[in-house]
Amino acid sequence: MQKYAATPHNIDAYFAVEMIKKSLQTHFVNTNLKPLAIHNAVRRTLDDTAQIKIKNDGDVPLQFYLSAYENGVVGAMFVTIAPHTIEIHPIIEFGDVATLHYLNVFNPSINLLGNYILDIV
Repeated sequence: MQKYAATPHNIDAYFAVEMIKKSLQTHFVNTNLKPLAIHNAVRRTLDDTAQIKIKNDGDVPLQFYLSAYENGVVGAMFVTIAPHTIEIHPIIEFGDVATLHYLNVFNPSINLLGNYILDIV
């Protein structure tokens, strides 16, 4: 779509451009979360009824939490997702959605990469 930004009518026959522009991303993938790294998975104001589905398809447990800052450190509330599991959690388990708008992930391993797929459901 970037290629045709000046002439979007050229791709209208192939894509529902208006729908794509208005849609919020709900699927996020990270396959190379470095050891001892913090990564911002999602920056979004979420409703307190939102559910988060996480597949940890790596070999290390990962800690997910809400933060006031992109790449902010792990706080008192976080959810640990074990390796090779899929879990669904209410967003309120990750922190206060009213004030914390960054859903971050921390890889506590000292030598292994982290891998996850996250969906807002």
